[in-house]
Amino acid sequence: MPTEVVSLTRRVGYADLNLGTRSGAQELEKRVTETAQAACKQLDTLYPLTTKDSPACTKKATEAAMTQVRAAVAAAEKKAAAK
Repeated sequence: MPTEVVSLTRRVGYADLNLGTRSGAQELEKRVTETAQAACKQLDTLYPLTTKDSPACTKKATEAAMTQVRAAVAAAEKKAAAK
């Protein structure tokens, strides 16, 4: 039986955050995790016959997004240091 891979893409807004601060970076990480949880829950709802593994889905989605988070935080810190 062929395997089909299904994924969702969600955007996480952070224009209102100062990523040059620890609290701003932590809030972005929180938003990413919450968005990953919601996306994985939606996949479980859309595909109820598949194995429900939201914790693993959330972990994988969060880890994938953290590359972009780290890049955004590094850019903000670099900009703040240049001032």
